[in-house]
Amino acid sequence: MEENKTKPGVVLERFQDVVNRETPTILQKFVANLKPLLIGAAVIVAVAAGFAGYRMIQARTMATAQESLGVILAGNTGKEKIAALEKFLPEAPSGLRSAVLFELAGASMNLKEYDKAAGYWADLAARADGDERVVAKLGHAHALTRGGKAAEAVKELEALKQGAPEPFLVPLTRQLALAAEAAGDRQTALAAYETLAKSEAVGDRPFIESKIAQLKAAK
Repeated sequence: MEENKTKPGVVLERFQDVVNRETPTILQKFVANLKPLLIGAAVIVAVAAGFAGYRMIQARTMATAQESLGVILAGNTGKEKIAALEKFLPEAPSGLRSAVLFELAGASMNLKEYDKAAGYWADLAARADGDERVVAKLGHAHALTRGGKAAEAVKELEALKQGAPEPFLVPLTRQLALAAEAAGDRQTALAAYETLAKSEAVGDRPFIESKIAQLKAAK
């Protein structure tokens, strides 16, 4: 019985009994609503505490995963690096998977495993948006070109060029020129090089002009 006196529900019930006997009707109605209000507040507090705990666990998980990724990148090279990253990818937090895919794509490119790199670039592009997606698409096209699939790269780059952010136009056009040339599409390659020649952001203008002359002579 003594325990019951300390329980909020019991105290509230007794308080309400007293109020019902000694207070006007309007005040009785207020007190009648007090119990669900207090219960609702308790639920909100409990949910907030649970959410805060969840966020804390997430932060700890991310920090641990970032540390694990750093160890992999610092302690592995070549095929060992790819194997370690591939093993880590399924268990990586969602917020870290793009970084892991980026590292896998770059490591595969370095080993000239272009088909594998193209797959990782494609996975990254599917997860990304904005500038990160453009970078992934450029990487994918580059992997296709180096992997002997230049015609596919040309189609992807031409589609990507529509609506691409201005800072990406020069590298995108350069990649399109190289892919088109590798695919034997001289007309597209020439148009891309001529576009580059008109840009003030191009630093290797003599090379661009020599490519234009070469492609025109080959017609």
